[in-house]
Amino acid sequence: MKQLRYLEQTWLIGDVTAGILLDHAAALARSGLAEHISLRVLDVNGAPAQIEFLIGPATMMTAEPAPNEFPAPDNDEMEQSMLGRTGELNAAAS
Repeated sequence: MKQLRYLEQTWLIGDVTAGILLDHAAALARSGLAEHISLRVLDVNGAPAQIEFLIGPATMMTAEPAPNEFPAPDNDEMEQSMLGRTGELNAAAS
């Protein structure tokens, strides 16, 4: 589980989702593009939530290990979408 800090808020997401999200944000920044991302998260108390991100070249976010062990929210569909889009962006940049 990771603590994702974005716009002075902290959310909990799975380790895999955090890595994919950060890689996707970096690919968008390199391409000078922005995208709308919707993810299932947990608040810091473990309550489920759905949040909407606008990720672009100036997005600032961090992910660090979370001190708790809640089950990670299911983001499989969005993970696959971000992986595909990140691959497209990286291929276009090559």
